[in-house]
Amino acid sequence: MIFFLLACAINLSELRSARVLDRGESQLTRGNDVVVPIAGVRQTIRSGVDLAEGLSDDEELSAAEEDTLLSGVTSVALTSPGYGTWLEYSRGLGRDVDASVRIGNGIYGLGARYGLDREPWFANVGLRTAYNTGGTWSGLLDTFNGFVKVSELKRADITLIAQGGVEMGEWVRAWAGVKHMWSPYSLEVNASAIDRGVDTATGTLHYSGGFLGGGVGFRWVHLVGELSVIRARGEVDIFGDVHDLSGLILAPSWGLQGTF
Repeated sequence: MIFFLLACAINLSELRSARVLDRGESQLTRGNDVVVPIAGVRQTIRSGVDLAEGLSDDEELSAAEEDTLLSGVTSVALTSPGYGTWLEYSRGLGRDVDASVRIGNGIYGLGARYGLDREPWFANVGLRTAYNTGGTWSGLLDTFNGFVKVSELKRADITLIAQGGVEMGEWVRAWAGVKHMWSPYSLEVNASAIDRGVDTATGTLHYSGGFLGGGVGFRWVHLVGELSVIRARGEVDIFGDVHDLSGLILAPSWGLQGTF
């Protein structure tokens, strides 16, 4: 099945204040992300799921049905509907710079931010790079498993972020920002079960949008939440058909954050 972009879900959220950490200061964040496709993308997925649920492995598909099935699966790849968790450790390096390591759901990421401090107002620009081995959200994706499978996958995420916000004492923090993520990929798809054989594809997906978040707590521990609204753009050329992977994604996230 083409679910190679599922783990991108945990790259769509920040869940951190705009304040760059001071030298020697550390922060640990456990985040939870939900990714929700909307409008036409959701309908494409639903059509593919309905078709897959109504077929047995030995039933022959028409060309139109094969295209519907592949479109549904590739839309799952884009929108990554489901739930993901991740853990991020960040540390202040001094000179208005902090760095972070993020892991979870098959993703391994490194990031850095450069900040501007005008307390209580803060801003930063950041870069995060990640290697993505993919992930699964069982249920919807398992519906497709008997028909289309990914046998090889290589993918990277490169994200540029600009963010601003405010911290009101040790209790409340709020932030907003924009981002763009490039996701070059290559994969091999095995669709022998629907008589399409094996094919390979390469390409780059683009994710652009904004996010708004905040946190409440006291001194060392805060509950944090965020909503990202992301526009995805790109396509995949599989078995001679080009599938449009463009669509809007809503990605709410929340978590627990400790600073020490």
